[in-house]
Amino acid sequence: MSSDEYEPWYYAVANGHSLGVFTDWNDAMDSTYGYAFSKWQKFSTFGEAEEFLHANGVIVARLGQRHNGEVTWTAYDVTDPNAKAFVAFCDGSALRNGSVDCTAAYAAPFPHNQEWNEVKVLQGTYATSNRAEYHAVLAVMQRAATVDPGKSRPVIIFTDSELLVNTMEN
Repeated sequence: MSSDEYEPWYYAVANGHSLGVFTDWNDAMDSTYGYAFSKWQKFSTFGEAEEFLHANGVIVARLGQRHNGEVTWTAYDVTDPNAKAFVAFCDGSALRNGSVDCTAAYAAPFPHNQEWNEVKVLQGTYATSNRAEYHAVLAVMQRAATVDPGKSRPVIIFTDSELLVNTMEN
């Protein structure tokens, strides 16, 4: 290996301002600095970092790449699978959003009940990214109503959609 090449370190943050796997030491420290009871560890492989997060109830949800080429992972703190709550992620997306030939789809994965996972393409002429986001939440709520018709269990939804968060809060 030349001096220009190096093996990156993976910094897994299981408890901090931002959770996830970082390849930049400063980003990992920014995530934990000043955070009471922060929990992080350095690993030589991504797999080890991911395993550490899983053992601490954190799921690495998606891979991203910044404009400068740095790879990032987003992680979510998911409650204990033995808890009574329904835990789900919701996301919707659209290709050619706003145009007549738009194609939209949604995903509603349940990390503790993966057999419930739902991924579908929207049918009809009114496919948009917003509609896909709403369909994802609707799929989660329909599953919760089917499994718990008495509505005694809480539903925890993770989403990156400001539209959904604002809709549910207001």
